[in-house]
Amino acid sequence: MELASVLMNYRLIVWDFDGTIVKLNVDWNKVKEEILKNYSGLLNGKKISSINEVIYEIRKYTSDKEVFNIIEKYESASGYKPNQKIINIIKMLKRNRKTQAILSDNMSSTVKRILREISIYDCFDQIMCKDSVNRYKPDPEGIGKIFKQYNISKSEVVMIGDSWKDKELCNRFGIVFMDVEGLASHG
Repeated sequence: MELASVLMNYRLIVWDFDGTIVKLNVDWNKVKEEILKNYSGLLNGKKISSINEVIYEIRKYTSDKEVFNIIEKYESASGYKPNQKIINIIKMLKRNRKTQAILSDNMSSTVKRILREISIYDCFDQIMCKDSVNRYKPDPEGIGKIFKQYNISKSEVVMIGDSWKDKELCNRFGIVFMDVEGLASHG
């Protein structure tokens, strides 16, 4: 558990969710297709490459609640594969009274449900999800909201994630990033 000993040096450990703690089996292309089908009139023919861009554009004209409902529908219907090595590290950090948080581009209902199912919900002091912020990864809004709850310096914070967005938000916010790939793969 080399990762665990390294993480003991930080006061706040922030985890990404999908691709880090678990791997969701969501067909994100189908999610995007359904959102685009339902909101094509609001997009005025604009080419949008990501779900987050669609949400930003839709917000100019209406609430994002219906888009969140579509995302929740696909997330709740999907299966997932837990990353047992990471889950064991999270439990060990909790036993050692480390402060842990989640920053996820998934919906709160999905993240909280799965954390309960894999028995680690109580390991986290804070859970910040897509429906908790206005700007998504790699924008540092979410990590900023988590950080301001604690009287610590940025050098005392680490984020473990799996994507370029996780790494970029850490760079923008000025905290350490660790890529879960190679640290503990899903298996």
